[in-house]
Amino acid sequence: MLGALPPVFAGLESQDTQEAAGFLQHVGLEPGELVMEKGEEDLTLAFVSSGALQLMDGDAHIGSVGAREMVGEVELFGQMRRVATAVASGAVHLAVLDYDSYVELCNRGNPAVYNLERHALRRLGERLRWMDEGIMERSRGIEFEVPQQRSGGLLSRLFKGGAPKVEVDDVLSSSPLFDWADPGVVSAIAQHFEVQRFPEGHLLCQQGQVADRMHIIASGRVDVVLLTSPRTAEMVATLGPGQACGEAMMAQQTPRSASYVCREEVVTVSLERAPFTHLFSTNDGTGSTFRQGILRNVIALLLATQRRFTEVETHSSVRTEDTLRGTPVNTVWRD
Repeated sequence: MLGALPPVFAGLESQDTQEAAGFLQHVGLEPGELVMEKGEEDLTLAFVSSGALQLMDGDAHIGSVGAREMVGEVELFGQMRRVATAVASGAVHLAVLDYDSYVELCNRGNPAVYNLERHALRRLGERLRWMDEGIMERSRGIEFEVPQQRSGGLLSRLFKGGAPKVEVDDVLSSSPLFDWADPGVVSAIAQHFEVQRFPEGHLLCQQGQVADRMHIIASGRVDVVLLTSPRTAEMVATLGPGQACGEAMMAQQTPRSASYVCREEVVTVSLERAPFTHLFSTNDGTGSTFRQGILRNVIALLLATQRRFTEVETHSSVRTEDTLRGTPVNTVWRD
């Protein structure tokens, strides 16, 4: 029995595993059976024990969920209606965790919830990469000159010499990532960040490079760009103050699947790999707050990317200069 449990139970003490497993309900599905439908209100999380689910957004196929993977993490952590429809592609067995059971595990302090946060971040990063690659395969893009990546260290020193002072606590506490969290916990997280400034056109994060830093935007706008060739690109989204970039692949510890280019002068608070890894791995309230904040931002970026993926999946991608601007990434959360 224990060997068949979802991966989020790995590494737990036996009593924690047994407690968490007691909240799971096991369900069998027939081929073609509807598991979830886009737009419905349902925060249930499901782990695929065997078989596979196909994810659809309208007529567009937007991914698959196979054995030992989960579905429903977007809605659970985003506190939103279903963003996709899931259908059983064959006989499927699920282990289901309803929302009330998840809340009870949180109230009991069961470390399975910490594992779930980490697993969800990695899973969402995988989905984001899959969609980024899908957009690049399907889109010709438009002519785009890749900017040069310049030294953040030099820019940071120039920033300290003359720019207005930015309080990291204020940036984090007013961001959609952390505006819901305890101020004391946010302040503890803020201690790990540093302020940087970058000029218009700066390549903040480069597609294909190993992720070594994340940024939360204090001011300015950043475009999310997919390089479809050395001279062409697809603009996916535009990020603004309070939103983050670079965090999804930091959680995966893999090369970046997109580039982030400063549309104008941008001031960020940034977090290097070592403190990111520390916060990401910590099993306490601070670590959980950090992971949930990152989850909120990754979900917002994933949904913006899903919108563009659905467009290129269902229509021929012919773009002109006046469509270069990316879709603004909205972060709307249900109370």
